[in-house]
This record gives sequence, C-alpha cells and structure tokens, in this order.
Amino acid sequence: MLHGAIHPQIWCNTLARLDPVACGALVAVRQDKREISLSPGIRVALLLGGCGVLTAAGRFGDVVGIKALVTFPAVTAACVALLVATLSLQMAPGRGPVVRAFVHLGRISYGLYVFHSLFILAFGVPTSHAPLARLMRAMAALLATIVVAAVSYHWFERPFLRLKESFTHVRSRPV
Repeated sequence: MLHGAIHPQIWCNTLARLDPVACGALVAVRQDKREISLSPGIRVALLLGGCGVLTAAGRFGDVVGIKALVTFPAVTAACVALLVATLSLQMAPGRGPVVRAFVHLGRISYGLYVFHSLFILAFGVPTSHAPLARLMRAMAALLATIVVAAVSYHWFERPFLRLKESFTHVRSRPV
C-alpha cells in the first residue's frame, strides 16, 4: 500500500490477503479438534459485533490509503466473529425454509462469489448517494446475483461435479 499498490492489487490478490484465509483455517482446525460451544448470549454478541464492524467498515473504512490498514483486518475479525457465532448451530436440513435457503446459498456460493461484482457494477450500487435508491439497487444486485448463481450452478457447475465423480477415487457429491 505504501509503495503505490492500489485497491485491486491488494484486496483481490490472494497472496497479498492471506490473513482471512489463515483465520478461517485456524477456526476450522480448532473446530475439528473440539467443537466450539458458546452460550446463546455470546453468539448474539458475536453476531451483533461482527455485523456492526462490517457496517462500520463499509461506511467509514476505505480500501486505499492509511484507512485500509484498519479496514482489512477489521473485516477479517468481523467475519471470524460471524463464523464462530454460527458454528455448531443445530440446523438440520429440511427443518424449515430458512435452513433450506441457507443450504441453497451454500450450494451456489461459488457463483455468488463469481457474479457479485458484476451486478454491483451493473446496478450502480457504489455510485448512488440517496439511501433508499442505494438500498433498492443493492437489493436488485443481490437478487440478480442469486438468480444468475443458481442458473450457473444448475447448468454449468452440476454437470462438472457429476463429471468429476467419474475421475476421482474418493466419492464426493454436491451438498
């Protein structure tokens, strides 16, 4: 950052941003060795704190300049808090529409990752200053991203996942 690197070179380069990956790996290792059990109050505090930090980072943080030195680690810490807060929740598949929705979002998560920037730019979310217009554009971008990710999963990813099974020794299947 101090040597002239700009936002995409830092935020979008996996090798420059290994701290979120490392934090997720550490949580996974910890969860694998012993399940993380938290009281409902601690979970709620982590959820509210994580959402609060993400909101503050989105509102006051920056991806360039000196503010980025705080924004990037704050977003990582908030995501770890959200991850830890939601681990080990009893969410058996088929239990209700919210659980089924989360399972579906998990299934199409790669498409969500691939297409979200396209629709944020297409709907002009970052350029809108009116709060209601910004919210409406963000919701439209989110809906378009979910629809396109679901279509992509059905017509593109699933055939490759089925094809993959014929080449692997370890049987796997999509969730």
